[in-house]
Amino acid sequence: MKKRTWTMVLAACILSASFSHAQAKKTSKPPQKLPGKKGTVASELTDPSHAAPAAPRLKGRRPPLDPNKSVRIEYTNMKWNIDSTKPDTAAVVLRDAQTGRTVQVQLYETAPDSGQFRGYYNITWGAADELLPEIYVPTEPIRDEADAVAIQKQLELRKMRRLPFILRKGEKQEQLVEVFNSRQEAQTALDAYKAAAEAKLPPKDNVAAKALLETAELAKIEAQKKKEAEEAMAREAERRRLEEAERQRADELRRQQEAITAAERERRKKLAQQQASTAMDLFRAGQFEPAEAAFKKAHELDPNDTSFYFGYGVTLYRNKKYNDSLVILRLAADDSVNAAERDFFIGLNHLALKEYSQALSTFQRVKAAKHPQISPSAAFYEGVVHFNELRYEPAKDSFQEVLDTSQDPKMDQAAEDYIEKIEGILYFIRNKEKQFFITASIGAQYDSNVLLVNTSDPSTGTATDVADTRTVFGAGFEYRPVYTKETEFSAKIKTDMIFSQKSTNVLADPFLVALKLPYKHKGMLWGKGYRMELTPGYEILKLDVDQSGASKSMFAALGDKENYLNSITLDWVNTRIMTDDWYTSYNLKLRSDAVGNEAGSSAAGDNDPSAFQATFTWNNMWFMNKKKTTAWVTDLGLTQNSAKGKNLAYTKLSGSASYMMPWVWDMTAMGNLTLYHSQYPQRDPSARQDTNAAATVMVLKPVTDWLKTSLSVNYTLNESNVSSSKYNKLLGMLLFSGEWQF
Repeated sequence: MKKRTWTMVLAACILSASFSHAQAKKTSKPPQKLPGKKGTVASELTDPSHAAPAAPRLKGRRPPLDPNKSVRIEYTNMKWNIDSTKPDTAAVVLRDAQTGRTVQVQLYETAPDSGQFRGYYNITWGAADELLPEIYVPTEPIRDEADAVAIQKQLELRKMRRLPFILRKGEKQEQLVEVFNSRQEAQTALDAYKAAAEAKLPPKDNVAAKALLETAELAKIEAQKKKEAEEAMAREAERRRLEEAERQRADELRRQQEAITAAERERRKKLAQQQASTAMDLFRAGQFEPAEAAFKKAHELDPNDTSFYFGYGVTLYRNKKYNDSLVILRLAADDSVNAAERDFFIGLNHLALKEYSQALSTFQRVKAAKHPQISPSAAFYEGVVHFNELRYEPAKDSFQEVLDTSQDPKMDQAAEDYIEKIEGILYFIRNKEKQFFITASIGAQYDSNVLLVNTSDPSTGTATDVADTRTVFGAGFEYRPVYTKETEFSAKIKTDMIFSQKSTNVLADPFLVALKLPYKHKGMLWGKGYRMELTPGYEILKLDVDQSGASKSMFAALGDKENYLNSITLDWVNTRIMTDDWYTSYNLKLRSDAVGNEAGSSAAGDNDPSAFQATFTWNNMWFMNKKKTTAWVTDLGLTQNSAKGKNLAYTKLSGSASYMMPWVWDMTAMGNLTLYHSQYPQRDPSARQDTNAAATVMVLKPVTDWLKTSLSVNYTLNESNVSSSKYNKLLGMLLFSGEWQF
């Protein structure tokens, strides 16, 4: 067989080899299930108000998990890791001992060449918490439906090996079955979990902790890096020595070959090809040690055929002889070997030895070769190197390149998992360092029918039938001393004001000052991601009751505004992640309004705005795409305003629906329709009923990282059984808003 043809066959075996399982021993009594507590792991619920940006394009995402139904199986088996260039697949059999139901669960390697497999299954016959699992490994790999039938027969005949496991809760509160090859492995893992729980240690894969270490820990990392660099230099020196020795050995073999007869040389060449063919069969079967010996023998029989170095070097890598593998692969440098494939395994060896600099440069070279199968895998490992070195932004770019170039769904999923993990890490790191937030906004609006302010709810005001051009302004400051993955606490003060051009509308220009103390907690609730926000506050509403500032400018008129209303508020917002695409929240708002000492006679008697108000709302957000840039939002609400003045006491039932989506020029477009019905049962001489409908269209565009602008148009129609309360209005507004964080 020609060298080039042999190498292509070998490469094909490495890229797309199937795997087989060793015959399992028959056992009459399966191993007893290991005892263990089911633990819970709180996962962070991203704050929608400071949401991390999504990846540009994500593909291969598995369906959203229902923690009450989902079972996750994890199993490490290096024998199933046949293909180093992409994730492998395998299958196990899950049996529910309680119901006798049996299902086949497909497992996918979490990353190429990791040997760590993961699979999900949604239980259809009950709750995942009630499952009594048994895990079996088939004697032969499952490929199609015919195999699945054979698997069922094997299970019935007890010809499958039953594996021990640890049962606990996963990160998203799904039922996690962690499977092991032996009882001893499972017991060791269980002991480690118990020790970590007692010591309150972070999980072993908590990479986010690395990026948040204190100075002393960072110093340890630098010391460890220095030590690893010195060890890498020593290994490189050893590799050069071994490489020279291997060259001399090959030269000696070639001299010996020249001394024999032509017929003997031809016989040895044929034997070498037979050894290489045997080695490839052993490699495909996952028997890497005998494959290594066969490749080595093939090279010794025909030292002039350097293509044998490639297979020999790959099997050395699979047998974890990384330094020796590097030596041999470097010698496989002629035209009979595909350079991208050879360099890919060179990079894997450097990565296994934690020689990240050499691994990175090698994977980048392979990625640049644009090999249809190998280059996406090289981009994946480039991302792994960046990730291990805590370079999260470059790592994210590398994994995104995998999504853009790979044709393998399993590789896509592995890259997507890394991207999601990186976004969570970056979001937390960026926000942890920021304690101060300043906001400011200014804009102009045209209002065809200005409403007078007479309560803390601006939608209940009386129409003036006067159009006006108005200026809106707002400013805020927030100090956040506490920010962890589970808890936030801050203090914020905010002011808002409106200034009308026409002096007749001075009574419609509020000046509001609000102090808020939001506390947020993020974690899990009843198996779902959960965020609770509890915000007590105090508000002061000022109005120019005596209209003394009617002829003054916006800021000059502030001193003429009287204390109209003082309010104590409490907002309780509870948000749950029902699925990856559905967020729901249940919110309660309480406020106690008291008339200010400067409100005047217009805020007394039947028009006294002092009130206790309670509002309950149910909010739902459905994301329509994976980037979470397109969504439907709905609200249902009920408000009870128990005012002292019977003309202002009301009950309101409201509902709204909004749709947002990306638009041209990086703009976001949103449409909203709001309906509400209010009843004023105590109003004299007759009870008042209002039905209000409002439609809004808005576009938002970021100008810079800190500056955004929005343009909105709103039309409101208020129907009432009291003629003086009927009105309609058109409102258009252009607003610029900025935010600075430090």
